[in-house]
Amino acid sequence: MKALASTPEQPEILLYLLRALDEVGEREEAITFCQRAYVAQPDYWGCDIYLGILLIEAERYKEATAGLHNVMEYNPTRVNVAALAQ
Repeated sequence: MKALASTPEQPEILLYLLRALDEVGEREEAITFCQRAYVAQPDYWGCDIYLGILLIEAERYKEATAGLHNVMEYNPTRVNVAALAQ
């Protein structure tokens, strides 16, 4: 938490935190941190896919699908994203 307080918009730190939150069942909070990481650095690999996965797990399919389709548009060779967006 100290690292988060000192550098609140570092996507690497936010990704570690959101993974920990997701592991302990705090999915909505994990989604919030993932969205912050994505806004802080949209091209940071992992934010986009992880957000899609979290939204799918939260049964927020419309948001997940829209986000994953955007990822596919900018990264058409990422097969893992194409599979998730189906």
